[in-house]
Amino acid sequence: MKLVNQIYTNPDKKRRMFMRKITSLALVLALLLNIVLFASPAKAESIEDLDIIWVDYDECEDFTDGIARVVYYDENGSPYKYGAIDKSGKAVIPVEFDYIDEFENGLAFAQKGNITGYIDKTGKFVKQCDYAIMRESEGFAVVKRVGSEYKGYGLIDKDGNFLLPMKYDYIGGFSEGLSLVRPDFFEDRVYYIDKTGKKVLEIEGNSGDFKEGLAYIRKNGKYGVIDKTGKVVIPIIYDYVKDFNDGLAYVWKDDKRGYIDKNGNEVVPIKYDYIGGFSEGLAVAIIGKKYGYVDKSGKEVIPIIYDSASDFSEGLARVTIKEKDEKGKTVIKEGYIDKTGKLAIPAIYDCADNFKEEVAVVWKGDKCGYIDKTGREMVPLIFNDAYPSSDGMMRVRDENGRY
Repeated sequence: MKLVNQIYTNPDKKRRMFMRKITSLALVLALLLNIVLFASPAKAESIEDLDIIWVDYDECEDFTDGIARVVYYDENGSPYKYGAIDKSGKAVIPVEFDYIDEFENGLAFAQKGNITGYIDKTGKFVKQCDYAIMRESEGFAVVKRVGSEYKGYGLIDKDGNFLLPMKYDYIGGFSEGLSLVRPDFFEDRVYYIDKTGKKVLEIEGNSGDFKEGLAYIRKNGKYGVIDKTGKVVIPIIYDYVKDFNDGLAYVWKDDKRGYIDKNGNEVVPIKYDYIGGFSEGLAVAIIGKKYGYVDKSGKEVIPIIYDSASDFSEGLARVTIKEKDEKGKTVIKEGYIDKTGKLAIPAIYDCADNFKEEVAVVWKGDKCGYIDKTGREMVPLIFNDAYPSSDGMMRVRDENGRY
């Protein structure tokens, strides 16, 4: 079976700030699933083993839903014109727009001359408007007037009718039937509306979206938790509180971090110098300069012994290990552990990224490429830079500066 991999690149932004160079963007077209699922595909040993299509843009971003934004820059290194290409490198949207946002559900906010609105994947304006959609939830969308910094947020329904006009400093969007509204950033008050636009709850201080029936509240620099009646159900004693998720909320108190339940009980003890969000059931925890993992019961399931660690992704997590070589010199290497703490891929890399779409970027020296979950090199470590896989495509830069 022929090995094909999808690769494209992103230019070095610092270099672009000093000189204009319309670089070549390498597109190596591939079938990643074939690489992952078949037992012994051919392995690319060099760049000559990869099928490359060259396209000339200053920047090519991640592929999403089959297309990627491309950009030309002006002589000052600033974005000048936007367009989009498909996975064959063909321009499907001409590079003549003043701005194109990321595509979502087949549409992207765009600006071309005096026209603003939403385009489809051919670049056709399907809706012209003077606002951008910030977020959508529960049949409504938060919108913001183009060009406004303050007093520009509003709320529309699925037919484009305004529930709230674009005159607010912030609107959170609907969550559990209520939407947070902040009329003025300089006033320490917010309120919530229902889906008829009726104000149902007003709060002195600041608060967040309701999640699992609760929302954080901040007053006088401290955080607590309220219910949908506005009653404080967890005391306002914390330095920070995040939204509840799966019955737990991250808290920060006296420079230590942990998690509480809906009754305010400490589930993950507030003793860590840092604790991350839960990913695949585990969270990175740090004490001093060492890293490990806790589960949602608060148990340290992987010892806090590593010099660095990342979130679990697709069943594996990157860890950093410091060891002494035969000359007594400290050597720092990275590898991957599974959820039992077992080293699944040896710590032989100088740098490594999380797994995404079954592959991960790894470095040895100043060269990088891609490995699969067995540690096998799927794209040789011959590139100067590489980026996580996105929609089956991977961005790279070779030793000649080609992208």
